[in-house]
Amino acid sequence: EIMSLFEARAKPTVVMTYRAVGSSTGQLEFIGADQGYEPYNDFGSGDIPIGASDYEALTDAGITVMHVPFSLGAMSFFHN
Repeated sequence: EIMSLFEARAKPTVVMTYRAVGSSTGQLEFIGADQGYEPYNDFGSGDIPIGASDYEALTDAGITVMHVPFSLGAMSFFHN
């Protein structure tokens, strides 16, 4: 439902999909090294940071990457 809200409120129109491919595959597709650093998508999310060598290769190819670390989830502490 959240993706539907983003799509409805976005200007210009965007299309969002979710594929459970794992962080490594998602990062490889976002970086697009196998096609001249032309990414398969414009946005990616994962639990591993972009490595320094990949970041440098992207910037050398003239691609600006914004890496925004964030955490979303619940954390609990139990004491007995």
